Amino acid sequence: MFPASASMLTNRAEYDASLEAFSRPLMAQAEALFRFIERTIETELVRELVFLADYGSVAAAGRVPYILRSLPSRSRLPSRSRPCS
Repeated sequence: MFPASASMLTNRAEYDASLEAFSRPLMAQAEALFRFIERTIETELVRELVFLADYGSVAAAGRVPYILRSLPSRSRLPSRSRPCS
């Protein structure tokens, strides 16, 4: 164990600056992640729930196999139209 904490306390401004330099990129990443989560909750999750509700209605009517056969290939769908698996 190396007692660096004594030096950190003696040079508080330098220590604070080093913490700031270290945490700034992490905060930027956390803020970006929060924005992605917020958008997911506001848009993608709503679309996914609508899809699942529609799928449940279709499945209850016994039409799933027909509908699955009539769908275009997933590889041709735009990425935003694909439901989460």
